[in-house]
Amino acid sequence: MTIVIKEPVAVVEADLKHMIQLIGFASDMAEQLNVMCKTIEEKADKGSDIKSLAHVARCFAESWANTFDCDREDYENRYFSKV
Repeated sequence: MTIVIKEPVAVVEADLKHMIQLIGFASDMAEQLNVMCKTIEEKADKGSDIKSLAHVARCFAESWANTFDCDREDYENRYFSKV
């Protein structure tokens, strides 16, 4: 079986756009997790384990959201800059 790719550049470009879109979704999901953990943290009893765990999870989620968002912007600017 032989596979012939007629326009490899178009395929790579489509894959990059798809990857950037997925990174955007990951950023959105991490931000939603951040909001959910913040709500849990605010509602939990002061000094409880749940409050502490929600705080840690919120910090990680916020970090992931920022990382994914920066990566997405970096890839968009690097490969699809609007010159």
